[in-house]
Amino acid sequence: MIKMKPILTKQQIQNNPNFACDISAEVQTQLREGNAQLITDICQDLHLRDVACAVAALHCHLFFLSKSYLEYDRTMICCASILIASKAMYEKVRINDLVVQYWQYKH
Repeated sequence: MIKMKPILTKQQIQNNPNFACDISAEVQTQLREGNAQLITDICQDLHLRDVACAVAALHCHLFFLSKSYLEYDRTMICCASILIASKAMYEKVRINDLVVQYWQYKH
């Protein structure tokens, strides 16, 4: 059996910058779930494979464990995560299509 090593320690997760900005663990969970749902919706609209969607969600979650939700536009980070994941997974995503998705969710 292969033993998986965690990407982040429990201490790293508990000491993320969002706590310094007075964002509670419950609110962070809600924001993460919202990010995952947004990424899933956009990936489905763009007809991306599930693995690309999962990689995008991972990138987004890791980003917000090192940066505060108050400093960055969540929708923009979700779209950037999708672009990075699609390139890593050899999916065909045009930036124009992502920009359209971004504006649809922002407005």
